[in-house]
Amino acid sequence: MEEERKHFVYEILRGIFGCLSKGISEAVANRIYDKMIDFAKYAFNKSHAVSYALLSYQTAYLKRYYARGFYAATMSSYMDNSVKTAEYIEVAREEGIRFFLRISTKRRWDFPSRTERFAMDFPL
Repeated sequence: MEEERKHFVYEILRGIFGCLSKGISEAVANRIYDKMIDFAKYAFNKSHAVSYALLSYQTAYLKRYYARGFYAATMSSYMDNSVKTAEYIEVAREEGIRFFLRISTKRRWDFPSRTERFAMDFPL
């Protein structure tokens, strides 16, 4: 960060002038930079906390009101990880989602969610 401070206070970087070239004293420029660092420490954590809270809310909503679609999308995204897929199948079963096996002519695994029961398509 001290390297960035030098750019902020003194140097011209990619056509952006430092504070000294704009008539701002070195002491004031350093105080401004210190305040920016303090705010960045706070704002970074705060923005991530808000983002994760929103993502958690949306995930919980989808899982509650669109369970088959939620599990279909989640398991389809973990198709290369059989352990994770098995874990999601177990959790879905515990939540009352029934599975049945179906042979498919598709070339890949798929978890469609449009049917009354949840199908697992197995490629031929």
